[in-house]
Parts: sequence; structure tokens; C-alpha cells
Amino acid sequence: LSSIRDTLKYLTTDTLSEIIEAPEKDKTVTICGLLSQVISKPTRKDPSKILKIGTIEDLSGGRVEFVSFPKITEQYGTILNNDEKVILTGRVNIREGGEINIAVLEVQPIQNVNLVTIKMLEHFEFEENEYLKSLLSKYGGTSPVVIDFEDPESLNFDKRVQILANKRLWVNPDSELQNEVNKAFKGKLELSVKSLGK
Repeated sequence: LSSIRDTLKYLTTDTLSEIIEAPEKDKTVTICGLLSQVISKPTRKDPSKILKIGTIEDLSGGRVEFVSFPKITEQYGTILNNDEKVILTGRVNIREGGEINIAVLEVQPIQNVNLVTIKMLEHFEFEENEYLKSLLSKYGGTSPVVIDFEDPESLNFDKRVQILANKRLWVNPDSELQNEVNKAFKGKLELSVKSLGK
């Protein structure tokens, strides 16, 4: 995970250490970490339905228990295994006595995650910005999009700023998207895709 440390700020909302230090009940969080001590358990009411329980730890040094209820286990059970590096979205639970766990809502292996960077090489007019947004919406997906542009407040115009695009503008970064963006904005921007699994 250390090889993608700089990228994690675009993919996560919290570190486990932050959650442990200041837990907020029912807060939805997205974290990146390594799964361990994963076990499957049948539910008491219906033994055909399976819970998965385990531990997730991240680069902040935090370790928290996670629980995956049957519907989520049906959907993501093949991912929730020991030694799997994942991006996990879940809801914070605080039990009596202050013990914390995270109820899994969604999970994906880190190797399936791409980060798309759009580097603006020139100033964009309003209409061009709107057209770029429409193209990104057309290829909507789960890969985060980072916009890289010159800091307008930099005196020497040599400082760049990176911001994470709204989730509505995240994409499926296939070759069609890259071709269409490059054709429409030739020389005005560069679109690059980084696969976190490599």
C-alpha cells in the first residue's frame, strides 16, 4: 500500500487512526487497507445466510473489525478474504463500551481501481469546461478523476493544484473516452490513467 500512499487521499475519506480517535456513529467512511483474520459465520436465524467478520488495517497503523452482513456477503464475499488489499466503504458502529466496527457497504480490490488525471495545459473557456464535464458524464464509472491545473494565485504561474472531481464525474477510463477527450481538446489537456494494482 505504501506505493500508492500519495494517491489514497483521492480515494478515501478517513484513515483508521482518525476513526479510532474520533469515531462518529453511523458515519459513512471510505478507507483503504489490508484484510486479515477473516472468518465466515452462518447467521443464527438462517444458517444458509453468511456473515463475514475480520480485521482491516491501513498505513496509519489503525486496525478495526469489519462485519459484512448476508446481502453484502452475497455481493462481495469473493473479495472479503485474508491478505486482500481493498477500498472499503462502510458505516461506523460504536458498541457499548466504545468498541468500534465498520459495517461493510461496498468493497473493491485495489487492483481494480484506476485513478484518472486530467492535466489542463491551457485556460479553458466556460463552454469548454461544460463540454468536458458532459464527456466525463457520458463515460460515467467508478474511477476517480483528478483535475490538475495552474494555481491562478501563483505569482509565477509555476505552481499547480490538484482537486478531486465530484463523484458524478468519475469515469470508466476506456480507450473510447481517451480518444474522444484527446480529439476534442488536442493540445489543451492531457488525460492519463494510473492503475493502482500495478
